[in-house]
Amino acid sequence: MEWQYLIYFQSVARTENFHLSSKELLLSQPALSRAIKKLEQELGVNLFDRVGRNIKLNKYGKTFLTHVEKSLLEINTGMDEIKRMENPDYGTINIGFIQTLGMSILPSILKGFRQKYPYIKINLVQENINGNIEKLLNRDIDICLISATDKTSSLQWLPILEQEFFLYVPLNHGLANCSEIALSELKDETFIGFKKHLSMYSLIEKYFLKEGFIPHTSFEGEDIPTIISFVSSGLGIAILPQYDEAPHDSVKRIRLSSCTIKRQIGLAWLNEEYLSSSAHVFLAYLHNNYLKDKD
Repeated sequence: MEWQYLIYFQSVARTENFHLSSKELLLSQPALSRAIKKLEQELGVNLFDRVGRNIKLNKYGKTFLTHVEKSLLEINTGMDEIKRMENPDYGTINIGFIQTLGMSILPSILKGFRQKYPYIKINLVQENINGNIEKLLNRDIDICLISATDKTSSLQWLPILEQEFFLYVPLNHGLANCSEIALSELKDETFIGFKKHLSMYSLIEKYFLKEGFIPHTSFEGEDIPTIISFVSSGLGIAILPQYDEAPHDSVKRIRLSSCTIKRQIGLAWLNEEYLSSSAHVFLAYLHNNYLKDKD
């Protein structure tokens, strides 16, 4: 059943006059009559009673008109919604992110973006790096904010900033008076670490291996707040990215002097996938506000 035939039927049902509807639809009267006849043949019933040269919508036509008008309304609403989605100032962006960035970088980015583009709707999805990549591949999200991962031919990558790592110790720890410390001096310390399946674990581990030792780890966590709380309780020390929410009355942040541990933060999206106008606006915003020193 052709969608255009439904529009023709709606007009004829309203006017009950082929001549008036043909003028309204900018269609010849014979072509309009053929379209209605074809629609009736497809339905297997007459939609109009023909009395001489006049037509009258019958019971089948009235029933069918009710459903046609609902269907056309839904289609038009859908078309309007798609147009709205493609409007860069009113669209929707589905953004994935890793948990550690949701506590630091992402709120700042979203606050600035929302001030400039208040009508763009943003849906947020929290996942680990692999989960974000999987959702990209499944088209469940448009863009994800993650730390650097292995580049693949299917991904575009836009680095936006680097995040430095520090040593965090309990305030009553013997190292709390240090302003900076070398990683090699921590060989005999007890650490709170990330779980081995997390990318943060692999990133930090390679720096310890360069110093020739694997740290003794008493507890493992999956997120920064949990690890910070363990440090605050005196259960060990930790290497973490800068975390301004750490309690200053129980935790001390110390710069690493012998090496600078950093991770690259950026946006990833699918190479071949079409991005909405609003997603392009988001990319442009990040490029203009976070990459100025790299241009």
